[in-house]
Amino acid sequence: MPEYLQPIGKVTHEGLDVSEFQGKIDWNRVRSDGKTAVYIRSSLGNDYIDARFEENYAGAKAAGLIVGFYHYVTAENTAQAREQARFFVDVIKGKSFEMRPAMDFEYFDDLSSNQINAIGKAFLDELVSYGGKEAVVYTDDYDAKTLWEPEITENYPLWIAQWDVAYPSYTDRWSGWVGWQYTDGGTVSGISTGSTDLDRFTDGILVSDSSAISGTPAKQPTVGCKLIRVTVRSGDTLWGISRRYGTTVNSIVKLNGIVNPDLIYVGQKLYVCDNVKSGAEREDYYTVRRGDTLWDIANKFSTSVKRLAGINKIRNPDLIYPGQVIKLGFSD
Repeated sequence: MPEYLQPIGKVTHEGLDVSEFQGKIDWNRVRSDGKTAVYIRSSLGNDYIDARFEENYAGAKAAGLIVGFYHYVTAENTAQAREQARFFVDVIKGKSFEMRPAMDFEYFDDLSSNQINAIGKAFLDELVSYGGKEAVVYTDDYDAKTLWEPEITENYPLWIAQWDVAYPSYTDRWSGWVGWQYTDGGTVSGISTGSTDLDRFTDGILVSDSSAISGTPAKQPTVGCKLIRVTVRSGDTLWGISRRYGTTVNSIVKLNGIVNPDLIYVGQKLYVCDNVKSGAEREDYYTVRRGDTLWDIANKFSTSVKRLAGINKIRNPDLIYPGQVIKLGFSD
């Protein structure tokens, strides 16, 4: 068995991949640093457009980089997968790009291997059918070796993520790689927010036709929406989380492809639009009033008596008093 997975085609571009989390980028400096290709996150879930998508696209193009787009998939079934693929295509309509649109499907919740492959195939097939362009799969080395089945590996090339190694590890599921994300800790001139994903791309990742997908570009994201990742804690509900961040349950449901809004679990990571104005303080303390019970307070802030008692070291949940300050724990 070969020790390394070989590139398919000639390695032609040193590149990177970015999203809104890299902040404002000086693309001319990126180009001067030797980077010639970039994958830009365009979208996520059912309706979220990356807040810096248009800015990054325009800047990268003006600086002379070749461009590709990726979509972060949150689907939990094949119907959602097809819907997200169509949304992805609608977002990038009207844009010219040289690299294959990429599926970034890496957070699987409790889906089975069969479900993951079905969702991935539905997304990719719909992406190609609806958009009319070739697609590529972004995945890490472990999933490249163990997860993806021939219906995907034999039809869509591999953009593999494996960091700090000499070459990507061998897998017999793919014949080679067309993209390799070799570190998540790179430093690039023009990007000041810290570590950046760096990549190498072969000519096998290029689309055969780099003209724009015809159609009208999708609407822009809601002004003021800052996307963050929130970990569900004991006692949380979607209503409580939406209230905490000034958004709506429906927005959280769409961003994360949630089937049952009443079913979330501790430790689950959710994308949320944080609409609390800069400089504003989140409500994190409550002063007990006459007649309050801990149950009343927990219900008011969509949390649990057990959680409030634990945070505040209350031994007897039935014993609180007016003027007592209760920490809600939202900013922990």
